[in-house]
Amino acid sequence: MTADYFPPDGLPPFGEPSPWDDVAPEPDDGSTAGTSWEPVDLAAVIAGLVDGTLERHAPTIGARDDGACLIYAGKVNGIAGSSGSGKTWTALAACAQEMNAGPHVVYIDLEDDAVGVVARLLDMGTAPDVIAARFHYVRPGEALGLLGAERLWAVLDRHRPSLVVIDSTGESMARRVRSRTTTTTRHAGSASCRPPSPLSGRPSWS
Repeated sequence: MTADYFPPDGLPPFGEPSPWDDVAPEPDDGSTAGTSWEPVDLAAVIAGLVDGTLERHAPTIGARDDGACLIYAGKVNGIAGSSGSGKTWTALAACAQEMNAGPHVVYIDLEDDAVGVVARLLDMGTAPDVIAARFHYVRPGEALGLLGAERLWAVLDRHRPSLVVIDSTGESMARRVRSRTTTTTRHAGSASCRPPSPLSGRPSWS
């Protein structure tokens, strides 16, 4: 008796290339490879937070009307919700605030187009000259490879943005899978303040 295997939506069947095939192998040097997956001793962290010698992380980007912020600088932040719930509007509002304050932002758009995104910024009252100078719009038509990663890093290094938005990270993952198989899938949208791997090994200036 045999059983058919039906892979999860978006993943190739057994025997075909997998999106995980390019995961770097662990070094076989008998050292500390893999030990970072062991539990961390939290005693010092707990003590520091209790006695005040460690400062709690606080969001500083994406201020609401009451002054509270939503986004942690230098961290990966996600905005999750159903279609039409305002994820892109929230991300663009944060972009507008940052640009109006002076910093640059990078917006990696995998769902809309330049007309739709810029129109929203204008509707929020962002000045055209501010958008032209500080809003760096990227709309890739391919999965992020090494050449694309170097070009994107050059943009980040040149402008040192305070915020990088990926709209959406779900679509970016789906695009990576589609680059290795013809299977398509759908994901919920989200926004991130850091670029995707393979850029994750670069230093952060946030």
